[in-house]
Amino acid sequence: MQAVVINEVQIDGQTVKDEFIELFNPNNYDIDLAGFFLKKKTSGGTEKNLVSSGKFTGIIPALGYFLIAPEVNDDETPNYMGAVTPNLYYSVKSESVAKDNTVLLYNKDDILQDKVGFGLAQDFETMPALNPAEFESVIRTGGVDTNDNSVDFVISKIPTPWTN
Repeated sequence: MQAVVINEVQIDGQTVKDEFIELFNPNNYDIDLAGFFLKKKTSGGTEKNLVSSGKFTGIIPALGYFLIAPEVNDDETPNYMGAVTPNLYYSVKSESVAKDNTVLLYNKDDILQDKVGFGLAQDFETMPALNPAEFESVIRTGGVDTNDNSVDFVISKIPTPWTN
């Protein structure tokens, strides 16, 4: 079984929290994401939950995508501004991903499935990917995970969030 991978990350768009994290299932079978959890790690090493294991639910279909984005604000204004409706929202309203961070995906058994560090992140696979600028994302090239973020991810000038 191959691990679910982080496929695309946008950290800034129309608002500071206009961000998303897209997962990809490279397998020929569906995967139940119940109990998974998603974290961010700052360049200083602090880890914080974006989606806790108790709030992580959903099925990612075979060869499919799963989109995760921040919740709406207390005043009901959206943070994520994309046209594609997320499959799941962050379980912590106050958290967001910023430049020089790492995004970490763990399965229900607390085993790291994938991570992507960008910019000056201190946690990454081999070398970090570049920091995406405002209205850009880092996107995995060809769905392949070579365990080198600098090779696996490129800057996308037009983010392309997907879901199934």
